[in-house]
Amino acid sequence: MITKRLQLLRDAMCVAGIDAYIVPSTDPHASEYVADRWKDRPWISGFTGSAGVVVVTASKAGLWTDSRYFLQAEQQLQGSGIDLYRDGIPGTPSVSEWLGKQLRRGQRVAVNAMLYSVAEYEQMSRELSRSGIELFGADLISPLWVDRPEVPLNECIVLDEKYAGESVQSKIERVRGAMAQHGADTMIISALDQIAWLLNLRGSDVDYNPVVISYVLLTATDCTLYIDNRKISKDVDRHLLQCGVKMDLYGNIYSAVQTISVESRVLIDADRLNYELYSLLPAGVKKIFAASPILLLKACKNAVEIDGFRRAMVTDGVSLVRFFRWLETAIAKDPVTECDIMRRLREFRAQGHNFRCESFGTIAGYQDHGAIVHYEAEP
Repeated sequence: MITKRLQLLRDAMCVAGIDAYIVPSTDPHASEYVADRWKDRPWISGFTGSAGVVVVTASKAGLWTDSRYFLQAEQQLQGSGIDLYRDGIPGTPSVSEWLGKQLRRGQRVAVNAMLYSVAEYEQMSRELSRSGIELFGADLISPLWVDRPEVPLNECIVLDEKYAGESVQSKIERVRGAMAQHGADTMIISALDQIAWLLNLRGSDVDYNPVVISYVLLTATDCTLYIDNRKISKDVDRHLLQCGVKMDLYGNIYSAVQTISVESRVLIDADRLNYELYSLLPAGVKKIFAASPILLLKACKNAVEIDGFRRAMVTDGVSLVRFFRWLETAIAKDPVTECDIMRRLREFRAQGHNFRCESFGTIAGYQDHGAIVHYEAEP
């Protein structure tokens, strides 16, 4: 199956005049863990680790990943025609170095610009240009992936202020104040965890991450949430209305960015904003490059959040004690599998107060599986 997909991609590259195609692991929100909708790299390679980049040329293909996934990648790439390049190991070429040797001057490399941050795209462009190679944006995977999953439609919920410790209105004003210190009056917020914090919203669109697929466009006077309205309950709608937050459809952020006033001063977090959105900004807009102020504001926890962390740790500690007691009894009677471990631990955690989901998939690796850093047991 993987070899057939690679051939389909190569055929599309040939038609588009593309000599190499880069497939990253992320989504339009610069997430490490992504919804099924944006699992382009697993689809084209069969490698399911959370980190890695696939590069395909007319005759070769490679996967770059870090040491957490060396063993897993070796197993999953067998027979695919994709070579493993071990990131971080002396002698391993970077993607741009490898492409510089595989391609000739004047040849072209493409990447889906929605899946590359501004910083990543511009760095790759600079590195390739030294070899006379052009980088440009193109989505070649979507036309090939005919059964690609839709954007998740899981309902989002309001995180009550008694858990958040601060109102949405207060957070918005603090972010605006931080923007003003940079001389900015507009910011495109695409990082899902930052949106969840800013608007006191939570969801389940990404496994083990309580986030909602969305964007926010924040100006000195308005705050607009771009989200699929099918995810919005009456409670969330009321919450956003009370907080003065407007709503628009998820995909409309791309047209909204094009209508930003040329007199605006837009704060650009180059590590998180995707290059496609960035490229749509009107030419006259003043761009101010700085880290999103939400990073530091979110990192400084208030007393309510700190108390919540402590309570959660106590609750989880109780769950673990119950689990270990069960395990000691169970293994003395019958065989216990890795999947049994995962299932039972989740059951004990689910009994805890206010449980919604696990924060990470349980790594239960027995014998040689224990050597795989991010191992995930399968039935």
